[in-house]
Amino acid sequence: MTNAGVGDIQEILEPNQVGIILNDTNEKLISEGIKNLIMISEDEHSRDRARLVAEDHFSLINGFHQYRKIYKKLLNLENKI
Repeated sequence: MTNAGVGDIQEILEPNQVGIILNDTNEKLISEGIKNLIMISEDEHSRDRARLVAEDHFSLINGFHQYRKIYKKLLNLENKI
């Protein structure tokens, strides 16, 4: 469970049903968020979804490849200037 507006976390958690986004931190929404988080955790496939999301978005290997692509693009742009 996290606040809305923190990087791209909402686009990662919500579609994959692996977390809850809070648009406000009032007591009612936090309580609803906890209930929803418990429902997600009780889903027999939530662990598999969470692992796939973590591997896709936060693994060292994927991060390396994504940064490598960015650096290659930057180097190609620099060579054209």
